[in-house]
Amino acid sequence: MWFPLAIFEPVVRESTPSIIAGKLRTAIGRGQIPAGSQLVETELARELGVSRGPLREAMQRLTQEGYEFGAAVHYHGMASFFFHR
Repeated sequence: MWFPLAIFEPVVRESTPSIIAGKLRTAIGRGQIPAGSQLVETELARELGVSRGPLREAMQRLTQEGYEFGAAVHYHGMASFFFHR
């Protein structure tokens, strides 16, 4: 007869934007993205291995948490964001 051990937590599946937001949150917390940093959307998406849509959604989530990103600046079709504390 088998008895449940109750030692495992359920597996939590995170969405791609949640994972990206966590990575950005960690980098900000460690000082790897200091206030005033320019974040070029295409470069950041390429570094994370994701498309721009999930990256934008992750940044929206962080904005809802109180992180501030300055207005987008478009230069030759590339959006840049400035992180503010």
